[in-house]
Amino acid sequence: MSNARELHKKELSSKLLNMKFMQRQQERELRDRLEEAEQKALAQSHWKVEYQDSSIEKPKLQVEYEPSYLSFNMTGLVGRKSYQSFNEDIEKVAVDSEKKQRQARELAVEKSTNMDDAELAQRMTSVTDSPGPEKKKRRKEKW
Repeated sequence: MSNARELHKKELSSKLLNMKFMQRQQERELRDRLEEAEQKALAQSHWKVEYQDSSIEKPKLQVEYEPSYLSFNMTGLVGRKSYQSFNEDIEKVAVDSEKKQRQARELAVEKSTNMDDAELAQRMTSVTDSPGPEKKKRRKEKW
């Protein structure tokens, strides 16, 4: 009889298995098994990279900074500003100072581009005397 009872205890009735708390327990066990299988799959799918040399050199980058073509520091605005001809005296002062700044900038640009005759001759001789690839002279054909 003891064997019959043990067998009976192992197998639960269908009515008991259909109850909500039993279904929840079965779902929880199923979720736990699925999570364990997922964790095993993740653990096996991780790649491991083995390095021979532990010190990895970073690539050397060479950065060149070029000056901007626009000059943002020369705004031309000095002091107070008048809007919609509210204060004509301030507008006149602002126009005068802007003209002076523009003339100073133009003069600086002109000085940097102009050179003496002696300096021009020196540059031209240094360019013509510099050793460079020989270019073949072409004969001009006249028609």
